[in-house]
Amino acid sequence: MAERTHDCIVVGGGPAGLMLGLLLARAGVRTAVLERHGDFLRDFRGVGINLAIQDAVAAANALAPGLRTGRPSEALLHRIQRRREPSARAVQAVQRRLETGLVRVAEPGAAVPVPLPLRVLQRVPALRHLMGRFIGLGLRPEHATR
Repeated sequence: MAERTHDCIVVGGGPAGLMLGLLLARAGVRTAVLERHGDFLRDFRGVGINLAIQDAVAAANALAPGLRTGRPSEALLHRIQRRREPSARAVQAVQRRLETGLVRVAEPGAAVPVPLPLRVLQRVPALRHLMGRFIGLGLRPEHATR
């Protein structure tokens, strides 16, 4: 049997995959990041810090100690999911609501008034900033640990 050279292999070198790989490596986990593209001359699927990166940071923070000593337990994986799921569901609900309103307004020939929540966001710049922050970071922002 060949000697194991990595404790973790991250599939995908987008922003979330690279961030997860970096955080795991910083925590001492022997990590490899696999990416199918040979360069970065393309658009990323994710831009900036978003919920996918938040989930990667939360998972890395929780999994790194367990990965050093062996395989993480199912209980730990469920705990990570319980920690992240409410934030993801809340952001997705807001996104669905906003998208539904935008699609109705943007339909060709639509004589639909702009929904109230969108009118409020148009008129109050501070709320636009807060909404963007909420959608980008969720209810529970995560921070990398060393």
